[in-house]
Amino acid sequence: MDVLFVCTGNTCRSPMAAARFNQLAGPDGPIAGSAGIAARAGQPANPAAVEAAAALHGLRLESHRSGLLDENLMRDAGLVVVMTPAHKDWISLRYPAYADKVHVLTAFGEAGDPERGIQDPFGGTAKDYRDTLLVMESHLQALLAYTRSTGTDPEE
Repeated sequence: MDVLFVCTGNTCRSPMAAARFNQLAGPDGPIAGSAGIAARAGQPANPAAVEAAAALHGLRLESHRSGLLDENLMRDAGLVVVMTPAHKDWISLRYPAYADKVHVLTAFGEAGDPERGIQDPFGGTAKDYRDTLLVMESHLQALLAYTRSTGTDPEE
């Protein structure tokens, strides 16, 4: 896996990000997956995330099942992209050998607040989930460009 998106429960932000990234990358591009730092394995995507992904980009998340982040995923990922600085801190403490490959999604691209990251829409309205996916869009495009380049670390 080239890019591993990580959020908390792996039922909305990270699966939406992975699905959209894969769509943008196309069949010959880098491959993304997702996991959660506190996921209950096997949970479906949040219905509002399913609706948002379908409505905005024609993406299908119905078959998504949550997975828990583990050392194998950390080792195998080329880049680990998290939704918030708190996720980055947690992963860096838990998996210090891989801390250099962990970046907050909002570090890619110009819009957004790297210190705030992508906030969790859990418990919000369907519009909140759509808005979250829309906020991720420019960052996902910038991340894709980064993965295709030989540029430097986005936080340097």
